[in-house]
Amino acid sequence: LKVTPENAGQWKPDELQVLEKFFETRVAGPPFKANTLIAFTKLLGAPTHILRDCVHIMKLELFPDQATQLKWNVQFCLTIPPSAPPIAPPGTPAVVLKSKMLFFLQLTQKTSVPPQEPVSIIVPIIYDMASGTTQQADIPRQQNSSVAAPMTVSNILKRFAEMNPPRQGECTIFAAVRDLMANLTLPPGGRP
Repeated sequence: LKVTPENAGQWKPDELQVLEKFFETRVAGPPFKANTLIAFTKLLGAPTHILRDCVHIMKLELFPDQATQLKWNVQFCLTIPPSAPPIAPPGTPAVVLKSKMLFFLQLTQKTSVPPQEPVSIIVPIIYDMASGTTQQADIPRQQNSSVAAPMTVSNILKRFAEMNPPRQGECTIFAAVRDLMANLTLPPGGRP
């Protein structure tokens, strides 16, 4: 017999609106790609507590002005971007859901000095459903890319996991990503 909290299936109206708006703007809008829809439906198949954390990340993406204290903006990658670490071909679905969940986020630095382009990095995230930990996927990098950004990201996520051990039935994805967005500072020359 499996006991689940009574409100596990209850969704707040604003969470449903975020999910709907994300679908309308990122999945159903042009350019239409089957792999985008596949990745989104994989997200919908995630356990409720995991999907809820993903919806909170979507909210940060859709309403970046509500997160003024964060140093980075976030974008949920539904297909693997060309600049992502070489785990799968670009354009394939960027969400894998098995005993662990793999997904990709694009973080873009909020403060950039014109005429410089804002710094943007792709972060592959692994969420281990058994242990409840969120960490950067250990994926080989291209030879010409800097290791400073991935190392810094990995260290922040490891420190978060040490300081905030997961509790039973609780998802750490949103809290870990938010901590990363608040604390990530790339060293000079550490640009991807």
